[in-house]
Amino acid sequence: MLHFVHLRADSLAQYEIRVYAETILKILKVWMPYTYEAFLEFRLGAFTLSRSAIVVISKLLSGERVTREESNLTASEWREVQNAFKIK
Repeated sequence: MLHFVHLRADSLAQYEIRVYAETILKILKVWMPYTYEAFLEFRLGAFTLSRSAIVVISKLLSGERVTREESNLTASEWREVQNAFKIK
């Protein structure tokens, strides 16, 4: 059930299914508050990195300059990494 909510609560999901997922989350918050908080912390608030993204982050942490073109990341993945880690 929570996997379904994770997929459907995404901002890219269709509006109607996103509203459905948000309603399930409201119910979960009332009935199972600890599960709800864990879900927010470890699923909805989490970010999964590809191998290429880990390489990019490692290079940036070591002070290297990395461009999207040399990163092996798609444009959308590059934006996600930039947003998640507040990279300019």
